[in-house]
Formats: sequence, structure tokens, C-alpha cells
Amino acid sequence: MKSKPAICIFLLIFMIICSCNGKPKIQFDESSHNFGDVEQNTELIHIFTFKNTGDSTLVIKKVKPG
Repeated sequence: MKSKPAICIFLLIFMIICSCNGKPKIQFDESSHNFGDVEQNTELIHIFTFKNTGDSTLVIKKVKPG
């Protein structure tokens, strides 16, 4: 039964390697925007810029207005 220790060592090494992977981190230039006083039925547009400051791929799956 020499295979059990080998499997355990392999799994331990695999878990260590997986845990060393970096994580994504999102950084926004600004977290909110105030349009001020606006007339009714006025189209408003604002672009929020951000970047990934982490060391892994950032995946955005869903976006909702606040």
C-alpha cells in the first residue's frame, strides 16, 4: 500500500499550488457620482473606470445599478 502516501503527498502539493494562485482585485477611480440638479427626462451618462490591481484575471459576471 505504498500508493496511499504518494497520493496524499500529491494532493498536498496540489492544494499548496492552488492556494498560491493570485486573486483579482477591482479598483475604481471613483465609487459614486453626483449629477446635481437635473431636469426631468434628461438622459444622463457617466462612465466608471476601474482596473484590476490583483494578480489574477478579474471576471465580471453581473452588473447592477446601485
